[in-house]
Amino acid sequence: MLAGLVLVIAILSVARSVLMPVALAVLLAFLLNPGTRLLERVLSRAGAVTLMVVLAFGGLGAGGYLLSQQLSSLAVELPKYRTNIRQRIADIRGASRGGAIESLQSAARDVMQELDRDDDGKAKTPAPERVIVRETPGPTSVWALPVAARPIVEALVQAGLVIALVGFLLARQQELRHRFIRLVGEHRLTMATKAVDEATERISRYLLALSAVNTAFGITVGVGLFLIGLPYALLWAVIAATLRFIPYVGGWTAALLPITLSLAVFEGWREPLMVIALFVVVEPLFFLVIEPLVYGHRVGVSEFGLLVAVAFWTWLWGPIGLFLAVPLTVCLVVLGKYVPELSFLDVLIGEEPEIDPALACYQRLLAGDHGEASDIMERHLDPHRPAAVYDEVLAPALAYAKRERAWDRISDDDRAVVARGAREILESVAPPPAPPGPHAIRVVACPVRDELDELGFVMLHHLLDPAEWAIELASAEMLSSEVVAFVADRAPAVVCLGVVGHGSVAHARYVVKRLRAAFPASAIVIGRWGVAPFSAEEVDALRRAGARSVTSTLTETREQLRAAVAIERSRRAAA
Repeated sequence: MLAGLVLVIAILSVARSVLMPVALAVLLAFLLNPGTRLLERVLSRAGAVTLMVVLAFGGLGAGGYLLSQQLSSLAVELPKYRTNIRQRIADIRGASRGGAIESLQSAARDVMQELDRDDDGKAKTPAPERVIVRETPGPTSVWALPVAARPIVEALVQAGLVIALVGFLLARQQELRHRFIRLVGEHRLTMATKAVDEATERISRYLLALSAVNTAFGITVGVGLFLIGLPYALLWAVIAATLRFIPYVGGWTAALLPITLSLAVFEGWREPLMVIALFVVVEPLFFLVIEPLVYGHRVGVSEFGLLVAVAFWTWLWGPIGLFLAVPLTVCLVVLGKYVPELSFLDVLIGEEPEIDPALACYQRLLAGDHGEASDIMERHLDPHRPAAVYDEVLAPALAYAKRERAWDRISDDDRAVVARGAREILESVAPPPAPPGPHAIRVVACPVRDELDELGFVMLHHLLDPAEWAIELASAEMLSSEVVAFVADRAPAVVCLGVVGHGSVAHARYVVKRLRAAFPASAIVIGRWGVAPFSAEEVDALRRAGARSVTSTLTETREQLRAAVAIERSRRAAA
């Protein structure tokens, strides 16, 4: 896997001149595809693609030309503000006098002077400069011009390649889809179809929503700068909207030029401070409020994963990689979702970590972080089903602890830490049970194995009305004979056995046999909580041993207790 990743990164780096235009063309095709479909309602496919490409790139060219004219006019006008620039520099120098900056400059000069002295404390004599005589080169070679113009020619070639690829992708969309289906083969057709559709939907929604948000951002900045009085407010609005396509840093980068120009144009400090305040207010407003409202979590990439991806693609492809970071990362997340070999990508940079809340609760209990474990329970608390948080979070968490101890992955002390934390959570989420009423039904609760089973009955007690039920809990350390004597002393209406996790079915069946032999008329209910239900063979064995009801959740155990008590009352009334 590591060798494959290194090879892929090396290919992306070496072939960047080819892969960058292809990636940019695919991104623009995603953005222009909705408009092309609209034009197809009145034009042919070829006509719609041609018109859309001409409008898109013609608009970009016209916008670039107008921006260049605005920048040229600004460069011509800058010398008029020479006096203000000198005044700013003088203000900065005046602010540094007598302060920490001047002290640091003075100390640096002293150090440099000491370094220039010899061992006797005298200033070193500078060595004589060597004069090298070279022949004056002749006329410039005819090959020098192409070499100097190579970056421009390369940029023009890549721009032409992007335009051609965008038109081809829009015109041959179905053909490319069929080729892709043939490439992945029939056995992966469903996976490939879902992956392509999801990636297309995510990227298209993100680009359209981001374009709308950035346009609103540019309009807001332009109006604000116009009201402040900064020249060329339209130019700065377009630059702000364009640069904000760069994640995280685009909006703040767009603020540098207007702030610098305001320092040169205005004489006082009020207008520059207003420009700074405009960006300080508008950028966080759009980033923290408007963006989540517009497209929320449609991208499907975590913030941490997106930051890492931005850094990676910028390192690999430079500024173009910074612009393409989000769409490329979305494609990686979708691949990780549908390709099992790349599932680690979805786990590392996907939006939602795939972890069971019960497992997360157990992990925090094992770490001794009872507060976070309690928060996990509260986040999954359903007001309409309060018992579900026990059956789906806390009981499975205790079952994890019992399983890990059975496999010797944790010690008895670790299991005690988990049990103590769970008990503290139960005491905090539910008040202490009230004393039972005079007509309360007596139930003896018998944990099958250990203190974790006792906690299962604590949860069950929270689900029962204390005025109607009087639950007496036997100790998990009692022997079978002691359990029988404990039940005989109480003479309960119902005996309930409980185990959290995969306890010993044989031991539970033995206890049920002992109780059934001693109390042939009592109702016996047994429950196993936090794991999968008993198998059909296990249920049959427990029923043959004498259990009336076999349950797999706390909610089901509560209902079976009520049913057993109703049967017992009817039997007594008939007698």
